[in-house]
Amino acid sequence: MLKNDTDKADIIKNNPPSELYRLLDSLFHHLRSRVSEEWMDVDLTMPQVRLLFALHRNGASRMSVIASLLDISLPNSTGLVDRLVEKNLVVRKTGTDDRRSVSCELSSAGQELVESLLYSRKSWWDSRLRELDEKEIQEALKGLSALITAIKRAD
Repeated sequence: MLKNDTDKADIIKNNPPSELYRLLDSLFHHLRSRVSEEWMDVDLTMPQVRLLFALHRNGASRMSVIASLLDISLPNSTGLVDRLVEKNLVVRKTGTDDRRSVSCELSSAGQELVESLLYSRKSWWDSRLRELDEKEIQEALKGLSALITAIKRAD
């Protein structure tokens, strides 16, 4: 028998309700099944897309940084960059002080592609979130913040 609300809270914290698992599974299912036409029309592999987004987020980066960001080997990162340079999505720049120092950054076409994909995703979210009222938005913010905090603590 539960003695008090603290005991009940401990049980919920240590053994989340199955409804939470069901809702998370449903959310991830809806997110996975949603791929816009813009994303489907991109003739890139997932590692290439990840590289474009890493450069967008981090700016010009040396090959060793790219390898680290993507958790791949240096030769693999070089190959990925080579293919994206061929597609005119990434440019290599040599250092002014040391010509052996090479950094990679998005070309203007690469920047446009990433921004287009981000806009597509934001538009999709905007159309769904517009359906929520202020109270639902506040509840969602609180719940998502709690989940992110729990994930960060566990990592």
